[in-house]
Amino acid sequence: MVGWARSALLAFACLCEVRAIYEDQAGVLDWHQKNLGRVRSAVVKAGRSFVASDKQLVGALRNSDGRLLWRYQMPNGEEVEQLTLAPQGGLLVLSKGGRSLRMLSSHGSLLWDVSLVAADAAPSASGAESHGPQLQLLGPLAFVLADNAVTAVDLRSGASVFEFFPETDEALAASAGLAPDSLVLRCLKAPEQDSAEEPLRVRVVATGRHKQKADRMKIVVFALTLEGSQGTPDVVVDLPSEFAKELASSAGTDAQAAGRGSVVALGNHVVILAPAAGKALSILNSDKPTVQSLGDCGLRPGEVIQDVRTVGSMRALVITSSQRSVTLALTNGMLAPVTKEAPPDESVAGVYSPVQSETVAIFRGAHQNNEMSLALEMSAIDAQASMTQGVFQEQLGAILSDPVHVEADAPLQAFWPFVFEQDGKLGLKLLLQFADGALVMLHQGETAWRREEALASVLDAKFVVMTPTSIALEHADVDPLSFKSRMEAQMQSLHQLARLFDVQGALRNFLAQGADSKGGVSEEASHNFGFAKIVVLLAAPGPSVQKLFGVDIRDGAMLWSKVLKGDGWKLLDSRSELHKTLAPEILLLRPEANQTTLLRVDATSGADVQEDVLAMRVDKVLNMGISDPDSYRRVLALITGIDAHPQCVLYPDSAKARALLGHSIYFHHVDSEAGTLRSFVLELPSNDSIPSATETGIISWPPESERVAAVAYGDASAIKSATHELGDGSLLIKYLNPNLAVVATVDQNAIAGGLADGGSTTSGDASAGTSIAEPKPSLFINAVDVVSAKVLYRVGHVYAAEPFHVTLHENWIIYSYWNYRVRRTEVGAISLFEGHVARNGLNPFNKPERSSIFSAFGDEPPVAMQRSFSFPHGITALGITKTAAGITPRACIIGMESGQVFMLDRRLLDPRRPMDAPKKSQKEEGLVQYTPHLPLHSTRFVNYNTSIVGLDKIFTAPARLESTTLVLAAGVDLFGTRTTPAKSFDLLSADFNKPLLLVVLACFVGGTVILRALYRTRRLRQQWK
Repeated sequence: MVGWARSALLAFACLCEVRAIYEDQAGVLDWHQKNLGRVRSAVVKAGRSFVASDKQLVGALRNSDGRLLWRYQMPNGEEVEQLTLAPQGGLLVLSKGGRSLRMLSSHGSLLWDVSLVAADAAPSASGAESHGPQLQLLGPLAFVLADNAVTAVDLRSGASVFEFFPETDEALAASAGLAPDSLVLRCLKAPEQDSAEEPLRVRVVATGRHKQKADRMKIVVFALTLEGSQGTPDVVVDLPSEFAKELASSAGTDAQAAGRGSVVALGNHVVILAPAAGKALSILNSDKPTVQSLGDCGLRPGEVIQDVRTVGSMRALVITSSQRSVTLALTNGMLAPVTKEAPPDESVAGVYSPVQSETVAIFRGAHQNNEMSLALEMSAIDAQASMTQGVFQEQLGAILSDPVHVEADAPLQAFWPFVFEQDGKLGLKLLLQFADGALVMLHQGETAWRREEALASVLDAKFVVMTPTSIALEHADVDPLSFKSRMEAQMQSLHQLARLFDVQGALRNFLAQGADSKGGVSEEASHNFGFAKIVVLLAAPGPSVQKLFGVDIRDGAMLWSKVLKGDGWKLLDSRSELHKTLAPEILLLRPEANQTTLLRVDATSGADVQEDVLAMRVDKVLNMGISDPDSYRRVLALITGIDAHPQCVLYPDSAKARALLGHSIYFHHVDSEAGTLRSFVLELPSNDSIPSATETGIISWPPESERVAAVAYGDASAIKSATHELGDGSLLIKYLNPNLAVVATVDQNAIAGGLADGGSTTSGDASAGTSIAEPKPSLFINAVDVVSAKVLYRVGHVYAAEPFHVTLHENWIIYSYWNYRVRRTEVGAISLFEGHVARNGLNPFNKPERSSIFSAFGDEPPVAMQRSFSFPHGITALGITKTAAGITPRACIIGMESGQVFMLDRRLLDPRRPMDAPKKSQKEEGLVQYTPHLPLHSTRFVNYNTSIVGLDKIFTAPARLESTTLVLAAGVDLFGTRTTPAKSFDLLSADFNKPLLLVVLACFVGGTVILRALYRTRRLRQQWK
C-alpha cells in the first residue's frame, strides 16, 4: 500500500505546473512606436493634418484617431520653412532657407525635388537678404523668394522655369531712381490677376538706396512675369528717415528675426515696422504713406519683437515677442489688434482664412489649470464675404462659450484651427501643440486624441521591476511582520501546496502555456521570467522643459507621464524593485546656481514621493554600490565644490549606511575643457559632518593638442567568472577593475592635417630620397584608473574622426570611429588581462601566487590586446547585452545610420583571433580566423525589417531568464524587444510536443508501477520455493 502511495505521489509531482514560454516569443515579441517630434508648422484639412517637426520630419496624421499615416525624412537634416497644399493635391515643402523645394504626394512619396541653386550663386551686391524665404502659388507655378532672388517652379514637373535677380535689371533701378545693385527683395504681395488671358505675374516688394542721397531709401512694388520685370515699378515711395535707418541696419543680417526693420505685405498694403522708433507705416499706392504708433497696435513700449509673419493668405499679421503674440489686421489703412481687449501674455493665436474669402478668423487660446479658453474675433476685409462674423459667432458660439478641458501641465505653444461644414452647420477642429511635446486634437470642443511627441527626444532611461497589481494591493500600507500578515502568508503557502494536487488545472495550464506564441505570455509568466519591467524615460522636448515617462517594456504602453519644472534634470537609480511595502523609485536631480533639488518619484505611478532641496550645487554624483538597510535606496555621494574645495554629502545619510561604506571614498572629475582628470579621496567621519577631499592625482591632456571627446564607464552587470578558459585548458585572468574608465581624446591638428593632405601618408618625394613620414594619430583610446589617476593603456588611430562611440564592460573596451581616409566606419576592440595560469598551474598541490587584495596604486598595469575591424555601415549607438548571472556569452548591439539594430557576437571582435587558420585548441575555444571585415547576418538584426528614425541610444537590462536581455532602442522612434544572444537554452522550443511529453511520462510512471508489482510477485514466488 505504501508503494502505491509513493507511485501516486510521483505521478502528481511529474504533472505539476511548468513555467516556460516558447523560444520564439523572446525574439518576436517586440513593439515599435513611431514619433514625429514637436510640431513647428501644420496644415489642417478635412480627414488629415500635415505637419512638420523639429526632427526634420514631414508627416500626415489622421484627424479621427491621430494615427501616423506616413512620414518623410528631410535629407541632410534640412529644416522645413513652409508647408503648402498644392492645387493638384500634393504637399509643397520649402526647406533649406528657401533653397530647396519638393512636392510630396498624398501618400508621402516624393514626386519631385528641385534645388534652387541659382539663388545660391547670385548673392546681392549690397549684401542684403530678404525677410526669410517665402512661397506663393500662382496658377501652375510656385514662386519662391529667397536669397534676394525669385524663382518660378512648374508644379507639374518641378522644373525651374524662371529666375530673377534684381542686380541684373538695371532698367528697373533706373526708373525707380535707385542706386545700381542696391535693390533688396523683401516680400511677395498677394496675387492680383485681372483676367485669365493676362500672363501670370507676381508682385514683389523691394527696397533700395536713393540714387543721389545715400542716406535715403525708397520702397518699390513691381510686377514680375515669366519674361522678367516690366521695367517700371507700380509704386515708388520715399521712406521716412527712421524707417530707412532700421531697414538699412537689418540688411544682410538676421535682424528681422530680432524685430528690426520688417517689411510685410498685408492684403493690398505694404506694412513696414520700425520697433526701435516705435512706429509702423502702411502704403497702398504711391500716395503719402500712413504712419502710426506701435502702441496703438497693442505693442508695449520697449517690447522686443522676435518674429513678424503674415497669416491667413496674407490678410493678418502676427507679431511675436519674448512674452506673447499680437495679431493685427488693417482697417481703413490702419493697423489694429483683432482682439478688442489686450490679450493675456500666455495666450496664443491661431488664424483661419476660408477659401475664396477675404474674411480672417482669429482664434485666441489660453491654457490655464488644464482648461483651454477660446475666443474668436473676425477681420472681414470684404463686406460681401461668403462667411461673415455673424455666421462664425452664431454657429461656433456653443463650442467657444465654455472652456475645454485639456490635460496638460505645460503652456500652449501653437495651435492650428480648421473650420468645416457638417450637416449644414460649422464645426471646429483644433490641433494643439504644448511646450511639453503633447500634440492634442480637439473636435467640437472635446479631445479626440493625444500624442506624446516628447518621446522623440529621450535623454536617458532606467529599468525598474514592475510590481504585479495583486502584490501591490496586498502589500499596500501593511506591516509584513504583523500577526495578520504572517497568517495570510501561511495560508498562501498552503494554497500553493494544494495546487500541486490539482491535476486538471496543472494539465490545462501546461498545455495552454505559450499556445499563442505571438500573442504574448500571461501576466504571471511575465513577472516570473522578469519580462515585466518599466522603463522610466527622461525626455527634453524643448529648450526649457523636460518630461518623465513610465513605459511598459513588454508592449510600449505608456503607464504615466510627468512634466518637470525647468530643465537640467538628471535621472538616477534609487530603488529598482519592490521591497516589502516600498515600491520601486527613481531619483531626479537638478543642480542650480546655489542649490540642488532632489526629487523621488514612484516608478509605478509617477507620483512624487519626496522632494529635498540642498543649499549647495552638486557637481558630481557617485553611486556607492550599496543600499540603505532601512529604506533599500541606493546610497549616493553628492560632491560639491569640485573646482575649489570638494566636499561630500551622503544621500540618504544614516549610521548604518556609513558603517557599510567604510572610511574612505575615492572619486574623480573629468574637465573636458581643461583636458584634465583629477582624482580625490576623502575620509568619511563617523558623525554626520561634511568631509573635505584631498587630491591624489591628475592626468592632463593639453587642450591645444588633444580634446576629450568621450568618457565611458563600466556597467554593474553580473560577471560569470574572473577567468577566461582557453582551448588547451589554461586560464587567462581578466582585469576586472571597478575603477576603470575609458577616455577618448582627439587631436584636431592631426585631423586637419590629414584632411588637408587628402589622406596622404607621405611627405615629400620618396623617389628623390626624402623620408616617408608616419601619419600622426588623431584618436587616442585611454584606459584610465580613476583612483590613482594612471593611464593603464593607450592606443592611437590615424585618420580617425567623429562620430565616436565607446562602451566598457568586464575587461572589454569596444569603440567605433569614422576613418576619413578610406571613408568607412571602423570598430576597435581591446581586452585587458592580469596574467596567465598554465593548464596544470592550478590544482590542490599547486596554487598561483596571487594577492587577494587589489590596489590601484601598486598593482602592475594589465596586458592589453587590441584589434581593429571595418563595419559596412555608419554607427550611431553601441550597447552590450546583460543577463541575470552573466553566463550567457555577451553580444554587442550596434545601432546603424539606416535605423537598423544589429546584434554582433562578441567573439567576432576578439583581439585573439588568429591571423592564420585556427588550431584545434583555438577552435575549441570558438575563435575563428581574423578577417578585417565584420559580417552582417540577416538573422542577427534585432528589429528585422523595421527602421528606427534618428536612432542614437541603446539601453539594455537583464531578465530573470539567463538567456534573455531586454533592449530599448531610442531616437525619434522607440523600439523595444527581448533578445537571446546565445539562443534560448532555458526556454522550450516553439515546436515542443507537450502532449507527447505527458504520454511518455505517464508511460514511464505506469511502467514503473507495473514492473514493481511484477518484481515483487516474482520475488515472493521465489521465496516460497
